[in-house]
Amino acid sequence: MLNIRCSIGIKEQLDSSWQGWFEDLQILPQVSGTTILYGYLIDQAALYQVLLKINSLGLTLLSLQTQEVASLQGRAEKEIASEKDKEHNDQSYRFLPDKQILGE
Repeated sequence: MLNIRCSIGIKEQLDSSWQGWFEDLQILPQVSGTTILYGYLIDQAALYQVLLKINSLGLTLLSLQTQEVASLQGRAEKEIASEKDKEHNDQSYRFLPDKQILGE
């Protein structure tokens, strides 16, 4: 499962009263008078929803940076699978005619 880390630059300066519109993203007012919306979204559909909100609110999009990142759950599942593979590969086998003995 992937998440999208995004940083969206807005020309207008937004304060915390706008948080309800962008609940999944942090509102980071900049000294320059602009705003950065930063955080993680579940997928591209969620990103498009944020971009539609920006447009419908009449805000000016300055920049958009995205990066797909593995979710914590996805990373944990991969680590568990990797450990199981490692355990399986670390075991030694001794073969006898018509028998297999594990761990010797």
